Order: sequence, then structure tokens, then C-alpha cells
Amino acid sequence: MSELAQKISAHFKAKQEIAEMVITMLSENQQLKETLAQRDKSLKTATDALAKANSTITALQAEIAELKKPVVPVVPPVVPKPPIIGKINVGAIIAERGMVVKDSIVTNPFGSAAELRTNELVRFENCDLVFTEHGLKNHNGNIFSNYELHNCRGISLGPMDGKSSNGSNNTSDPNRFLSTDNIKRAIITNCETESMSFMKTAGNFRGDASKGDKLVIQDCYAKNIQGRNKWSGFVKANFLQIADVYNGLPTDIGFIRIENKYGKTHVEDNINIYNARGLVNMPIWIHDVLVEGAFYDITREFNSSKAKLDYTGGGIITDGDGDYSKAPAYILVEDVLLVGVGNYGLGMAAGHHITMRNSTVLVAGVTDTGKRYEEIGNNVSGIWANPQRSTQGVMDNNLFDNITIGTLWHGKNNLNVSVMKGAVQKNIKHLPTVTKADEQKAIQAWEQRYSNRKIGKL
Repeated sequence: MSELAQKISAHFKAKQEIAEMVITMLSENQQLKETLAQRDKSLKTATDALAKANSTITALQAEIAELKKPVVPVVPPVVPKPPIIGKINVGAIIAERGMVVKDSIVTNPFGSAAELRTNELVRFENCDLVFTEHGLKNHNGNIFSNYELHNCRGISLGPMDGKSSNGSNNTSDPNRFLSTDNIKRAIITNCETESMSFMKTAGNFRGDASKGDKLVIQDCYAKNIQGRNKWSGFVKANFLQIADVYNGLPTDIGFIRIENKYGKTHVEDNINIYNARGLVNMPIWIHDVLVEGAFYDITREFNSSKAKLDYTGGGIITDGDGDYSKAPAYILVEDVLLVGVGNYGLGMAAGHHITMRNSTVLVAGVTDTGKRYEEIGNNVSGIWANPQRSTQGVMDNNLFDNITIGTLWHGKNNLNVSVMKGAVQKNIKHLPTVTKADEQKAIQAWEQRYSNRKIGKL
């Protein structure tokens, strides 16, 4: 082959090789493009997943921030017990004349359910009194309390929320079913309450005893007496307090069941007669009463320094700070049963011509939850008499007679009679021990004894 032919052949061979190289490069370039496209697709998928994860993290961070905010407790409103079918709902009543209110739900969510502004007779029958202050109120010194309540119930909508006479917030009183001063005539039968004080009356008797005017509370039931005040927390509360009646109030308190359960009550003296007097021939008569339990609220057992607070309430007491002419006097307490009461059963802190007789005090010194009374600041004693103030005058002509007492403290027999000054005791029966079973047996016997009476609402 000639030299020229060889050169031409080599040239074409080189071009062929170049063409093959170009084809190979184009193929590799296409593969690279496809690889890059696949990577771009994977990157987008990863980016979308990352964005979704970031969104989830942001939402979780918002939820965590919300959970870290201070929790504001939501207090559900206190709903009154369902009314009896057929009762008529009415608003608050201002009684400016004599009237009869029957089969009604008398409601005031901002104060007292009813208020007396007349000296004429006002009568409630088969009614529910629903309130934040008092069920029936009279604090007007110019108005005489002249009323009757039969088969009625008190329903509190919450802690005491009322005003004092000067218009300021009332910080000293609890809810009361009845807060009626200057009694002319008050007859209360077959009524019941829960989580409130039953009654307080103050001021001189405005009636005529010779015409049958008096205070009568019979066949009534009070459960878990409670002293709560919107403005000041816990305040003193009683089933009944009669105070500052210097001219003699004929009174008949009988066939009463008072039930206070530890952890559900905050009660001072269940019955407190303070600077109040009966008449020589018509004493303040308290009889056929069962008082079960006397405790402070469990949050008040210790002070801010965690020291125990001594309970100062108890069963039935006469008390006062007036002189001999104003001290409690002409009072007869008989046929009462006091069970599980802290501090004392029957006490005389002031007064003269007072007799407490034919009664029983049983205190096992243990709550239904198993706590001993010494653990909750409750001392225990059966009966006592001791002048408390130098201004009250002499205590004389006072008698404890035929009282059965069994009290335990620290698990052993305690001071059945803690102190006896200004009174005489006789025929006192001391029980060697008492148990929770003994307390329950006594309650059942009392209930059986009065089973022929309807105590509470009919």
C-alpha cells in the first residue's frame, strides 16, 4: 500500500475512534444527568420531610409552652339541690307587710333570700331558701322578728358574701339559715340545713310572754355546720347562738339532730348562750338534742408555722362578758346526748341559775378516719365550769346533775370533769372507757327513742 493510502486509512481510523469516544462521552453525560435528576428528587423529598419535621417541632414547642403556663383552677358553680316538683321559683323577698309564702324556692345569689321589714307575722311553708348571705335576715333594730318557718330548707350558694351595716364587706359572719335579731315571736319546725350556721339572734326580747310569744326550734336537722366567709376565710359558726338578750327570752329548743363529720365541718360551740337570759318561770330550755361532732376544718389544725392549734369549740356552753345583771341566767339543759365532741361536752364559762342535768357525754377521742383527737388539736373533757372574765360577775346557783360521762384522750380515760368553779356537781357517773362502737350505739338508741317524731324536713 502506498504511503498516501496508509495516511488516509490512519486518518479515518482516528476519526472513527474520536466518534466512538464522543458517543461514549454523550452516553456517560446522559447517565450523569439522570443521576443528578434522581439526586435532586431525593433532595426534594428530604427537604419536604425536614420541613414537615420542623412544623411538628414548632407545634410541639407551642404545646409545651402552653402547658408551662400557670394553671388557673376553674371552680364549678355550686348548684342548688333539685327543687321539689311543683315548687315555684321566686326571687328574693323583702317582707314589708305580713305574708304567707308557700311551696316556693326563694333565691338571691347576691345576698339574703328574704328580709324582714315589718313587725307583722311572716310565714314560710314548704320553701327552699337559697342564698349567699342568710336565708332570713333582720338586723334592723326598729323591726321586731315575727315569723314562722315550717318544713323549709336552707341552701347556701357559697361562702358568706354580704355587707355589714356600714356597707363594708362582712368579714366576721358565716352563712346562716336564720339571722334575725330582736325576737318577738319565732317558731321554726321541721327545717334542715347543711354547710352553714343554723341561727343567730341578738338583742332584747320584743314580745309578750303572757301572750305566748317566744322562740321555738323543734324537729330540725343540721348537717356539717360550716363557718366560711368569702372575705376572711373561716369564721366562727354555731348551730345556735343567742346573744345579748338581757330582758329574758322564753325559749324552747328541742328534738334537734346536729351531725358534724370530721373533715366536712368547721364549727365553734354547737350551741352558745352568750349574755342571754330566760325568765325565772320560763327559762331558756334546751332538751332532747343530739350533738354529734365538734371540729375545726382540717386546714385549720395547724398554723403557718406548722404548730398545732387548739380547738376552742365544743358542745353546749353558757358564756359572756357582762356583769351579773347581763350574764347568762335562767337556763335549763336536760336530756341531751353529746357524742364525739372535741374540747368539751357541757360547759359553763359564765352565768348563774343554770342547770344541766340528765344528759350523757361520750367521746372515744378518735375520728371516723382514725385520727386521735390529740393529733388534730382537740382536747377532751366531759363537763366544766369556770369563770372566764373578771367583768362577768359571780357565777352561782349553777348545777350539773345526773350526767353520764365517758371521755378518752391519748387512748386513755381523760378529764371527765376538767374544772368545777362556780357550779356544783352531783350524781355524776364516770365510765371507765368508751369506744367508737359505744358512740354509734348511743346515736342509734337516740334515733330509736325519737323515731315517732319526724326530725328534719317532712
